[in-house]
Amino acid sequence: MRLRPHLSLLTRISWKILGASEALDAIADPAAPMLDPVVRAKVQMTKSNADLQVHIPPEHLIKQLGGNNDWEWEFTPPTEEEAEPQQDKAMVKKLTAQREKLIQQYTDVTRKWAKSDGHDEALNLTRELLRNRLRVQSYGASWSRGAVLTPAALDPYARGRSVYHRHGNIVGNGLVRSVAHRSKPR
Repeated sequence: MRLRPHLSLLTRISWKILGASEALDAIADPAAPMLDPVVRAKVQMTKSNADLQVHIPPEHLIKQLGGNNDWEWEFTPPTEEEAEPQQDKAMVKKLTAQREKLIQQYTDVTRKWAKSDGHDEALNLTRELLRNRLRVQSYGASWSRGAVLTPAALDPYARGRSVYHRHGNIVGNGLVRSVAHRSKPR
């Protein structure tokens, strides 16, 4: 019997363990057969900086890990304006209700799509449209009648800004990017 991870995060990320010791190897080797093959393939233990550079280019590694990037993390304190969107309770309520409506529409269409075995092209297109609307409503702009975009994304109203937003690691469209080459915040 295989141990199946119940967290989808485990299947979406790749794990690099730097400086894996003999003791960790002794634990990991017997446990490996119990892991799902997809998860097992994503866990890679490295014993040296040279091993790590097989997986991560030196320009993306900080100098402490044998790379040639001199980036150093620094804390940028929050500003007073960052919390303003969360204080607008009426807008939070409105955007949350829009989001819940879109989620229900997407769920209903997905159920119909599943019953059709995924062969109904109209349902495929509707699911794609609703998926894009959810993405836009969360991170970009909200959809209104006639597919006119208005600047009212849920994200700044539902989630506080962090140092990663201030440094440009988390961009407005929900994407996360590596900006380790920057030493100064935006």
